[in-house]
Amino acid sequence: MKRYLYTFAALLVVLIGSLVVRHYVQTSESELSLAILSSAEPRPTQWAQSVDASYHLYKMSDVLYRSALPREDDVPWLQQQNIKTVINFYQKPDSTWLQDDSIAQVQIPLRTDRIDDVDVLRVLRSIASAQQKGAVLMHCKHGQNRTGLIAAMYRMVFEGWSKAAAMAEMQQGYGGEQRMAGATRYLENVDVAAIKQALASGACSTRSLAWCKVANWWQEQTHNVLNKDAQHSSAWVGHKQVVLNPAGI
Repeated sequence: MKRYLYTFAALLVVLIGSLVVRHYVQTSESELSLAILSSAEPRPTQWAQSVDASYHLYKMSDVLYRSALPREDDVPWLQQQNIKTVINFYQKPDSTWLQDDSIAQVQIPLRTDRIDDVDVLRVLRSIASAQQKGAVLMHCKHGQNRTGLIAAMYRMVFEGWSKAAAMAEMQQGYGGEQRMAGATRYLENVDVAAIKQALASGACSTRSLAWCKVANWWQEQTHNVLNKDAQHSSAWVGHKQVVLNPAGI
C-alpha cells in the first residue's frame, strides 16, 4: 500500500513540476517573441526609424527624436525639423555645438550604472513639458545606453508598450548592445505602474521615504516661514502708516 502511495506522490510531483516549467517557458517565449522576430524579420515599423546613421539619429515620433552627440553641422537639420528643445544626458553642455537661442537646451546628466526612479521621473517630465512647445531631440554621447533607457521608458509610460517590446527595441534597434548593461538592469527591475502613478501625482520618487521628498518638504516649510515673516513685516509697515504718520512721527 505504501509503495502505491509513494508512486502516486512521485507522479504528482512530476506533474506539478512539468506544469510550472511549462508556464515559465510559455511566459518567456511570449516576452521574447518580439526580440526573436526582430532578428529574423525586417526592422519592425513601430520601432524608431533611422534619419542619419552618422550620429545614430532616429525618429521615434513626430515630436521626439533620439541621437548620439550632435555636431555643429547638424544644427540646420534641427532648425528644418522645427526642433524646439534639445535634452542632453551627457555631462558636457550642448553650448559647445548649439548656439541657436530659439532651441532650448536642457541638461540632465545621467549615469545608467546608478540611475534611479528620481532621475527617470525628472527626465520624463522634462520631455513631456518640452513637447508642449514643439519637437524634442534627446541625446547622450553615443545615443545608446542612457538615451536607450529613456526611450524605452518613454515607450512604456507614454505609449503603452510592454516591457518586452521596449527592451527589444532598446537592445536591438540601435546597435551597440555591449553598452546596454546598465539600462537593461534598470528596465528589468523598474515598476512601470509606480512610475506612472508618481507622474500623475507629481511625486518626485516612487518610494515613500525618498530624499527628494524630504528636501521638497523642507523647502516648502522654509517658503511658508518666509512668507509669514514677510506678511508680518508688511502688516507692521501698514500699522505704522496708520498710527504713527498721522501723529507726525
